Amino acid sequence: MSLTIQLPVTTEHYLRESATREGMPLERYISQLLTATSISKNTKKKKLLTEQELLAHCQLDIQTDDLEEYHRLRTLFKLDKITEDERENLIQLNDLIEIAHAKRMGYVLQLAQLRTISLEKAMLDLGIKHLST
Repeated sequence: MSLTIQLPVTTEHYLRESATREGMPLERYISQLLTATSISKNTKKKKLLTEQELLAHCQLDIQTDDLEEYHRLRTLFKLDKITEDERENLIQLNDLIEIAHAKRMGYVLQLAQLRTISLEKAMLDLGIKHLST
């Protein structure tokens, strides 16, 4: 089966780099990634996570070095002293952080449902700041 999709340049760049690191063609890397994601989602749907497991998943899964680099590059960007390579790296790090936050919020929502409280209350309990603050 053949499928054509439009991806943001940063996502395509990230996927190409990841495939190269794994030593495989881009198409095979994406196919394996999609298969693993599909299997993982189906497995997670069948198994309900415990509150303890959800709490563990509610932690932001970002490497400290990546966060530090993100903040350094963000400062350079705000000062308008960023190179094009640094700007691309900032965009990639921003994408990774957004994905991590999205995954995290899925677990926070599950925790809120398990506790039968609102998402806002669960975020407050976990010390997660609301996006508008």
